[in-house]
Amino acid sequence: MFFPDYDTEIPFFSEREKKDILRGLEYGVHVIAASLVRSKNDIFEIKEFLTANNAEKMKIFAKIETIEAVKNIDEFIESADGIILVMEKITEYLKDYKITEEDIIKKCKLEGKPIAITFGGSKTKEKPTTITEQEVKQYSQMCIDCYMLNTLLKEDETIEVITETSKYLEKHELSIKDCCDKEEFYKRNENYFVRDYIIYNAYRITNEADIKAMVSFTENGYTSSRLSSLSPKVPVIAFTKVDETYRYINMLWGVRGYKISQSFSYENLKRVGKEMIRIIFKGNISLDDKIIIVQANEIIKDEKTGMINGLELYKFKNI
Repeated sequence: MFFPDYDTEIPFFSEREKKDILRGLEYGVHVIAASLVRSKNDIFEIKEFLTANNAEKMKIFAKIETIEAVKNIDEFIESADGIILVMEKITEYLKDYKITEEDIIKKCKLEGKPIAITFGGSKTKEKPTTITEQEVKQYSQMCIDCYMLNTLLKEDETIEVITETSKYLEKHELSIKDCCDKEEFYKRNENYFVRDYIIYNAYRITNEADIKAMVSFTENGYTSSRLSSLSPKVPVIAFTKVDETYRYINMLWGVRGYKISQSFSYENLKRVGKEMIRIIFKGNISLDDKIIIVQANEIIKDEKTGMINGLELYKFKNI
């Protein structure tokens, strides 16, 4: 139950929520949408609980729906794995703090964090509406990653709303602008510099060398999320061995994620990546089209995959 502007003493993370998470783990849940968060300590509390239950790889999205969450938005972007803007609850709070949705989206893109948006919507006698075409156009230009549907939709209404929203997305996502300030792309933390340098140059080369697609391997989703934040004009095909990462990267703008086995090797990645490209482009790709393989791990060499930090450029026929 939501009481706006009311400071309740009810604990954020109760025993009921803990039981719900444990039940979710039994059913294979990979992402938590944390409601009514107020500070980064709420995120840390969930992370500690997940670690204690051997689920530290589960991703946590912070739902921004309270005045405290709006006030502390920067620390949520840093501490959570993603952000969900609940617009029907925070529109006035954003005005009070002179923050725009675009400001938040840009900050998420710079951090490589996915961002979703949800609307309460409305319902007429004819049909339900959760998001209008104008809103889809507006947020497509900001490179929003996900849209959340109204949870009050009836079962027979859900497909109708998804179909209509998908049509809007197909129409407007093809004409997006750059969503990340390229001058600020590199993280200040030197531990990330090599990875970010590789990722940014993969993006740059796609524009300069007429690249058709990018293929990458990711352990925790970092490479995929950072590539996505640059809004590349080509698809990013990402492979991972981790269930939680697989679900996570498929929420990212422009990323097609695929789960692979633990024995997957670099040669497998090239071979399977080639087939995925063929499927995505429905065979409409020439043998001379160029493909980039991106590997941006923190370590210099990954003994498990035989992959080395860097970029490789292939013609499709030579992969």
